[in-house]
Amino acid sequence: MKSAGREFNRDPESIIYGIPSFVDKEYIYAEALDTISLFSSAMKIGWRKALSALPNVYLREYIMNPRRLCFTHLLDIKKGSKILDLGAGWGSISLPLSKSFPKITVYSLDKTLESLLFLKIVKDQEGLSNLKVLHGDAGDIPFQDEFFDHVLIIGLLEYLGIPHDYKSPRDGQLKALKEAYRVL
Repeated sequence: MKSAGREFNRDPESIIYGIPSFVDKEYIYAEALDTISLFSSAMKIGWRKALSALPNVYLREYIMNPRRLCFTHLLDIKKGSKILDLGAGWGSISLPLSKSFPKITVYSLDKTLESLLFLKIVKDQEGLSNLKVLHGDAGDIPFQDEFFDHVLIIGLLEYLGIPHDYKSPRDGQLKALKEAYRVL
């Protein structure tokens, strides 16, 4: 049963640049330096100019590829739907989804703070009030049971199970899938 008043099942550990953080340790990934640079530039010159000036062409195309939403016709998205983009990264799914469906709420959850900082800048600069950016772990989703109408897991499972977090990749993947099912 969906909870009537409270979306989170616990309070955030901290708030970082307006992003509720539900993790207490840092997580670093390969494109961290590119993303920090992108975040800094986006604050100064706007996200569109910063992204077009990004030297990492692969990352630039990945973030803005319009084909990333080609699956939405498979979902029964209704007014008022709540969708969790688990492993949202820079928002390559969350951003166009929130723009295409302004009457829903999209929650972007990722463990990589650097990419979420960029996503928050874009959200603010685009005025996307239906997009919520959250720092958290897919294996410990900070929402009430049965809170979401849809949970998207696109390009995440292969990154789970980093040895210092889980015993094996399979353990990390199963934990995230169980959590996704719990909040669905």
